[in-house]
Amino acid sequence: MRWVWPRAERLMYDIPKKLVEQGYAVATPASTGNRRSMQYSITDAGRRALREWLDTEGAGRRFDVEQLIRVFYAEQGDVEQLRRNIERIGEQAAASRRDLGQVAGDAEETAMPGRAAVNALSIKLVADLTETIENWAAWARTEVGGWDATDTEWPEADAIFAEVVRRGAE
Repeated sequence: MRWVWPRAERLMYDIPKKLVEQGYAVATPASTGNRRSMQYSITDAGRRALREWLDTEGAGRRFDVEQLIRVFYAEQGDVEQLRRNIERIGEQAAASRRDLGQVAGDAEETAMPGRAAVNALSIKLVADLTETIENWAAWARTEVGGWDATDTEWPEADAIFAEVVRRGAE
């Protein structure tokens, strides 16, 4: 789930408990070696709720990229912080690409039966987004490389805004 739902890891442990409280799942004690854990299974009520949820619209136009917040507010810091954050974005995207490749390589062994098609659809989007972020970071590193400050006059800004307006009108 971390590839498509980048929430705090703690939430990933709280949500199944809430689903049990609502009757959408049951928890069964399990163990992995000496480590105790819980195994969660969906109930019939949970399947009905999931089917209903699949018909809802969801959050809509929200796209969650935490690293981008550091770029968006970069004028509150200095240009070196901006450069480091862009570098981190590229490194994180590259690491995600490698991890995703490993996940895809292991998919045949780890996938639940009957999920290959929807897993492939999902992993393709995540792979494409990761590649786009990696390409953006490489471009941004080059562009910001010559900046003296985050509040610099950048001739490309107007062209970028115009391009986004054009794309929005298509």
